[in-house]
Amino acid sequence: MGVPGVWRGVPGARMKVLAFLQNQWMNDPEKAREMIARTPMVRPRLIKYALFQSHSGRRLKQVFGDECLQWDWDNASPQIGGYPSSRFPADPAHIRALLEERDPDVVLAFGTVARDALRKAKGRFRLIAGPHPAARQDDVIARLEKMANALKECRYENVSELDDNGRSGREDSDRAVQGRTEGA
Repeated sequence: MGVPGVWRGVPGARMKVLAFLQNQWMNDPEKAREMIARTPMVRPRLIKYALFQSHSGRRLKQVFGDECLQWDWDNASPQIGGYPSSRFPADPAHIRALLEERDPDVVLAFGTVARDALRKAKGRFRLIAGPHPAARQDDVIARLEKMANALKECRYENVSELDDNGRSGREDSDRAVQGRTEGA
């Protein structure tokens, strides 16, 4: 799915957004794993459904609005935990396969696990990284709003990568001006 607007100079074109969190958790992870094993196509729907029933999903909707319901969602790790505190390392092969399959224009990385893994990924996409929506710092909403603003800028500018503070790493600017390219 994409976000409607003017993308690549084409009115009505859609910017393809792929958003990553660290990993999924469910009250009954074994049941979820069995369901996915039986019907692999259910995985993306299960991720999105569970996300938007959670605290993280409510925060995302608060900041990004209904637009975030149109994005493709996945996790840096395909493993499913049994608790909100479950944390698994990123799976580079899983991430690479998703990037190749979905070919996003913009990738959003929520949290350090997703951010660190996606910074290492290669591809033709723009990366915007920020905090996990369920993080407990006082400034999480403000940092997520910076991500939302950077995403809006992506429709009109060549925004490359912003860190979780909304900075590009350039001393003189809060936004990057070089597009990320294959092998970069």
